[in-house]
Amino acid sequence: MSKSNSVVFFLFISLFILSITKGFAQENNQTDSISINNGINETTVLPLNTDQKVTARAYIMGGITYIPSFNLSNSLTKEELSSVNKMPIRTIGAGFVFEYKRFTFGGEVSRLSFENKKNDFNYRLKGQKINYSISYRVLGTKDFGVDLGIIASQTQGNLEIYSNNSTLDLTNLSSSTIQSNSISLNYKPVSLGFTLGLIQKNNIDIPLELSFSYQRTLNAAKWSSDFTQVTNSPFERGQNIFSLTARFYLFKKSSK
Repeated sequence: MSKSNSVVFFLFISLFILSITKGFAQENNQTDSISINNGINETTVLPLNTDQKVTARAYIMGGITYIPSFNLSNSLTKEELSSVNKMPIRTIGAGFVFEYKRFTFGGEVSRLSFENKKNDFNYRLKGQKINYSISYRVLGTKDFGVDLGIIASQTQGNLEIYSNNSTLDLTNLSSSTIQSNSISLNYKPVSLGFTLGLIQKNNIDIPLELSFSYQRTLNAAKWSSDFTQVTNSPFERGQNIFSLTARFYLFKKSSK
Protein backbone atom coordinates (compact mmCIF):
# COMPACT_ATOMS: atom_id res chain seq x y z
CA MET A 1 0.00 0.00 0.00
CA SER A 2 1.53 3.33 -1.02
CA LYS A 3 1.66 6.16 1.49
CA SER A 4 -0.66 8.42 -0.54
CA ASN A 5 -3.26 5.67 -0.98
CA SER A 6 -3.12 4.91 2.74
CA VAL A 7 -3.81 8.55 3.60
CA VAL A 8 -6.81 8.72 1.23
CA PHE A 9 -8.19 5.42 2.48
CA PHE A 10 -8.06 6.25 6.17
CA LEU A 11 -9.26 9.81 5.52
CA PHE A 12 -12.40 8.36 3.97
CA ILE A 13 -12.97 6.12 6.99
CA SER A 14 -12.47 9.06 9.37
CA LEU A 15 -14.91 11.27 7.44
CA PHE A 16 -17.52 8.52 7.43
CA ILE A 17 -17.27 8.01 11.19
CA LEU A 18 -17.60 11.78 11.65
CA SER A 19 -20.68 11.90 9.39
CA ILE A 20 -22.57 9.10 11.13
CA THR A 21 -21.70 10.59 14.53
CA LYS A 22 -23.12 13.92 13.39
CA GLY A 23 -26.19 12.17 11.98
CA PHE A 24 -26.75 10.35 15.25
CA ALA A 25 -26.59 13.62 17.18
CA GLN A 26 -29.02 15.29 14.79
CA GLU A 27 -31.52 12.45 15.10
CA ASN A 28 -31.35 12.58 18.89
CA ASN A 29 -31.88 16.35 18.88
CA GLN A 30 -34.64 16.33 16.27
CA THR A 31 -38.18 16.66 17.68
CA ASP A 32 -41.29 16.03 15.62
CA SER A 33 -44.28 18.02 16.85
CA ILE A 34 -47.91 18.88 16.22
CA SER A 35 -49.73 22.12 16.97
CA ILE A 36 -53.05 22.22 18.86
CA ASN A 37 -55.20 25.33 19.15
CA ASN A 38 -56.73 25.50 22.64
CA GLY A 39 -59.51 27.87 21.63
CA ILE A 40 -58.07 31.02 23.21
CA ASN A 41 -55.71 31.96 20.39
CA GLU A 42 -52.82 30.07 21.97
CA THR A 43 -50.99 27.23 20.32
CA THR A 44 -49.58 24.29 22.28
CA VAL A 45 -46.76 22.28 20.74
CA LEU A 46 -46.79 18.59 21.60
CA PRO A 47 -43.96 16.20 20.65
CA LEU A 48 -44.74 13.21 18.48
CA ASN A 49 -43.46 9.80 19.58
CA THR A 50 -40.57 8.72 17.36
CA ASP A 51 -39.95 5.07 16.54
CA GLN A 52 -37.41 3.83 19.08
CA LYS A 53 -37.76 0.14 18.17
CA VAL A 54 -34.77 -2.06 17.46
CA THR A 55 -35.44 -4.44 14.57
CA ALA A 56 -33.47 -7.67 14.16
CA ARG A 57 -33.23 -9.36 10.76
CA ALA A 58 -31.63 -12.64 9.67
CA TYR A 59 -30.48 -13.43 6.14
CA ILE A 60 -28.65 -15.86 3.90
CA MET A 61 -26.12 -14.62 1.37
CA GLY A 62 -24.08 -15.51 -1.66
CA GLY A 63 -21.53 -13.59 -3.65
CA ILE A 64 -18.14 -13.15 -5.22
CA THR A 65 -14.94 -11.80 -3.67
CA TYR A 66 -12.31 -10.64 -6.15
CA ILE A 67 -8.64 -10.27 -5.18
CA PRO A 68 -6.56 -8.73 -8.00
CA SER A 69 -3.14 -9.81 -6.74
CA PHE A 70 -1.20 -11.78 -4.13
CA ASN A 71 2.42 -11.11 -3.22
CA LEU A 72 2.70 -14.90 -3.01
CA SER A 73 2.45 -15.00 -6.81
CA ASN A 74 5.98 -13.58 -7.11
CA SER A 75 7.34 -16.62 -5.29
CA LEU A 76 5.23 -19.05 -7.30
CA THR A 77 6.19 -17.72 -10.72
CA LYS A 78 9.90 -17.93 -9.83
CA GLU A 79 9.40 -21.68 -9.47
CA GLU A 80 7.59 -21.90 -12.83
CA LEU A 81 4.19 -22.20 -11.15
CA SER A 82 1.19 -20.11 -12.17
CA SER A 83 0.25 -17.03 -10.18
CA VAL A 84 -2.89 -16.88 -8.08
CA ASN A 85 -3.68 -13.29 -9.10
CA LYS A 86 -7.12 -12.18 -10.27
CA MET A 87 -8.81 -14.78 -8.11
CA PRO A 88 -12.67 -14.77 -8.03
CA ILE A 89 -13.69 -16.45 -4.78
CA ARG A 90 -17.22 -17.78 -4.24
CA THR A 91 -18.82 -16.99 -0.88
CA ILE A 92 -21.92 -18.39 0.82
CA GLY A 93 -23.09 -17.81 4.36
CA ALA A 94 -25.57 -16.25 6.77
CA GLY A 95 -25.81 -13.23 9.00
CA PHE A 96 -27.95 -10.85 11.01
CA VAL A 97 -28.49 -7.12 11.39
CA PHE A 98 -29.91 -4.86 14.08
CA GLU A 99 -31.63 -1.72 12.83
CA TYR A 100 -32.19 1.39 14.94
CA LYS A 101 -33.52 4.50 13.23
CA ARG A 102 -31.13 4.99 10.29
CA PHE A 103 -28.33 2.85 11.73
CA THR A 104 -27.62 -0.80 10.99
CA PHE A 105 -25.22 -3.04 12.92
CA GLY A 106 -24.43 -6.43 11.40
CA GLY A 107 -22.45 -9.64 11.65
CA GLU A 108 -21.87 -12.30 9.01
CA VAL A 109 -20.13 -15.66 8.68
CA SER A 110 -19.32 -17.09 5.24
CA ARG A 111 -17.37 -19.89 3.59
CA LEU A 112 -14.89 -19.19 0.80
CA SER A 113 -14.11 -21.49 -2.12
CA PHE A 114 -12.08 -21.25 -5.30
CA GLU A 115 -10.58 -23.92 -7.53
CA ASN A 116 -8.75 -23.62 -10.83
CA LYS A 117 -6.55 -25.84 -12.95
CA LYS A 118 -3.52 -24.20 -14.55
CA ASN A 119 -1.06 -26.21 -16.60
CA ASP A 120 -0.34 -29.39 -14.62
CA PHE A 121 -1.40 -28.04 -11.24
CA ASN A 122 -4.64 -27.50 -9.35
CA TYR A 123 -5.07 -24.41 -7.17
CA ARG A 124 -7.68 -24.58 -4.43
CA LEU A 125 -8.50 -21.87 -1.89
CA LYS A 126 -10.97 -22.43 0.92
CA GLY A 127 -11.66 -20.87 4.28
CA GLN A 128 -13.99 -18.90 6.51
CA LYS A 129 -14.63 -15.19 6.84
CA ILE A 130 -16.28 -13.11 9.57
CA ASN A 131 -17.60 -9.63 8.80
CA TYR A 132 -18.66 -6.86 11.18
CA SER A 133 -20.31 -3.73 9.81
CA ILE A 134 -22.03 -0.50 10.78
CA SER A 135 -24.07 1.40 8.19
CA TYR A 136 -26.07 4.59 7.95
CA ARG A 137 -29.09 4.97 5.67
CA VAL A 138 -28.25 7.98 3.55
CA LEU A 139 -31.37 7.61 1.39
CA GLY A 140 -34.57 5.82 2.30
CA THR A 141 -38.15 5.48 1.11
CA LYS A 142 -40.91 3.03 1.99
CA ASP A 143 -39.71 0.53 -0.61
CA PHE A 144 -36.04 1.31 -1.18
CA GLY A 145 -32.93 2.22 0.80
CA VAL A 146 -29.29 3.15 0.23
CA ASP A 147 -26.84 2.38 3.05
CA LEU A 148 -23.23 3.54 3.39
CA GLY A 149 -21.00 2.04 6.04
CA ILE A 150 -17.70 0.65 7.22
CA ILE A 151 -16.85 -3.05 7.35
CA ALA A 152 -14.15 -5.01 9.17
CA SER A 153 -13.29 -8.61 8.31
CA GLN A 154 -11.18 -11.47 9.59
CA THR A 155 -10.37 -14.35 7.23
CA GLN A 156 -8.81 -17.76 7.74
CA GLY A 157 -7.77 -19.01 4.31
CA ASN A 158 -5.99 -22.14 3.11
CA LEU A 159 -4.37 -22.42 -0.31
CA GLU A 160 -3.52 -25.85 -1.71
CA ILE A 161 -1.41 -26.40 -4.82
CA TYR A 162 -1.05 -29.96 -6.03
CA SER A 163 0.15 -31.72 -9.15
CA ASN A 164 -2.22 -33.61 -11.43
CA ASN A 165 0.53 -35.80 -12.85
CA SER A 166 2.11 -37.16 -9.68
CA THR A 167 1.71 -40.73 -8.42
CA LEU A 168 1.86 -41.76 -4.78
CA ASP A 169 2.94 -45.32 -4.05
CA LEU A 170 1.65 -46.26 -0.61
CA THR A 171 4.09 -49.18 -0.39
CA ASN A 172 7.07 -46.90 -0.89
CA LEU A 173 6.41 -43.74 1.07
CA SER A 174 8.99 -41.13 2.01
CA SER A 175 8.79 -37.61 3.38
CA SER A 176 10.25 -36.16 0.18
CA THR A 177 7.65 -37.96 -1.95
CA ILE A 178 4.76 -36.69 0.15
CA GLN A 179 6.01 -33.09 0.24
CA SER A 180 6.64 -32.97 -3.51
CA ASN A 181 3.02 -33.78 -4.35
CA SER A 182 1.36 -30.75 -2.80
CA ILE A 183 1.77 -27.43 -1.00
CA SER A 184 -0.61 -26.30 1.74
CA LEU A 185 -0.39 -22.69 2.97
CA ASN A 186 -2.48 -20.63 5.39
CA TYR A 187 -2.98 -16.90 5.76
CA LYS A 188 -5.13 -14.80 8.07
CA PRO A 189 -5.77 -11.29 6.77
CA VAL A 190 -7.58 -8.63 8.80
CA SER A 191 -9.15 -6.00 6.55
CA LEU A 192 -11.07 -2.75 6.82
CA GLY A 193 -13.03 -0.77 4.26
CA PHE A 194 -16.36 0.69 3.22
CA THR A 195 -19.59 -0.85 2.01
CA LEU A 196 -22.48 0.39 -0.13
CA GLY A 197 -25.84 -1.38 0.12
CA LEU A 198 -28.97 -1.14 -2.04
CA ILE A 199 -32.00 -2.74 -0.38
CA GLN A 200 -35.48 -3.45 -1.74
CA LYS A 201 -37.72 -3.71 1.32
CA ASN A 202 -41.36 -3.98 0.31
CA ASN A 203 -43.52 -5.31 -2.52
CA ILE A 204 -41.56 -8.58 -2.60
CA ASP A 205 -41.89 -11.72 -0.49
CA ILE A 206 -38.21 -11.80 0.52
CA PRO A 207 -36.44 -8.42 0.91
CA LEU A 208 -33.25 -8.32 -1.14
CA GLU A 209 -30.06 -6.33 -0.63
CA LEU A 210 -27.16 -5.94 -3.03
CA SER A 211 -23.97 -4.91 -1.28
CA PHE A 212 -20.62 -3.80 -2.69
CA SER A 213 -17.57 -3.49 -0.47
CA TYR A 214 -13.95 -2.49 -0.87
CA GLN A 215 -11.34 -3.37 1.76
CA ARG A 216 -7.60 -3.29 2.36
CA THR A 217 -5.62 -5.78 4.40
CA LEU A 218 -4.24 -4.11 7.53
CA ASN A 219 -2.06 -6.77 9.13
CA ALA A 220 1.02 -8.54 7.77
CA ALA A 221 -1.00 -11.63 6.70
CA LYS A 222 2.11 -13.76 6.24
CA TRP A 223 1.80 -17.23 4.77
CA SER A 224 2.33 -20.20 7.09
CA SER A 225 1.81 -23.96 7.07
CA ASP A 226 0.48 -26.57 9.47
CA PHE A 227 2.86 -29.19 8.10
CA THR A 228 6.21 -27.49 7.66
CA GLN A 229 8.19 -24.40 8.60
CA VAL A 230 7.86 -21.60 6.05
CA THR A 231 10.76 -19.20 5.45
CA ASN A 232 10.90 -16.02 3.35
CA SER A 233 7.12 -15.74 3.52
CA PRO A 234 5.71 -12.73 1.63
CA PHE A 235 3.42 -10.19 3.28
CA GLU A 236 -0.10 -9.50 1.97
CA ARG A 237 -0.51 -6.18 3.80
CA GLY A 238 -2.22 -3.57 1.62
CA GLN A 239 -4.02 -6.17 -0.49
CA ASN A 240 -7.13 -4.89 -2.31
CA ILE A 241 -10.33 -6.89 -1.78
CA PHE A 242 -13.56 -6.30 -3.72
CA SER A 243 -16.82 -8.06 -2.86
CA LEU A 244 -20.30 -8.20 -4.39
CA THR A 245 -22.94 -9.84 -2.23
CA ALA A 246 -26.66 -10.62 -2.49
CA ARG A 247 -28.51 -10.94 0.83
CA PHE A 248 -31.96 -12.50 1.17
CA TYR A 249 -33.71 -11.47 4.39
CA LEU A 250 -35.80 -14.31 5.84
CA PHE A 251 -37.55 -12.78 8.84
CA LYS A 252 -37.46 -9.89 11.26
CA LYS A 253 -38.34 -9.28 14.90
CA SER A 254 -38.90 -5.90 16.53
CA SER A 255 -38.56 -4.90 20.16
CA LYS A 256 -41.70 -3.76 21.93
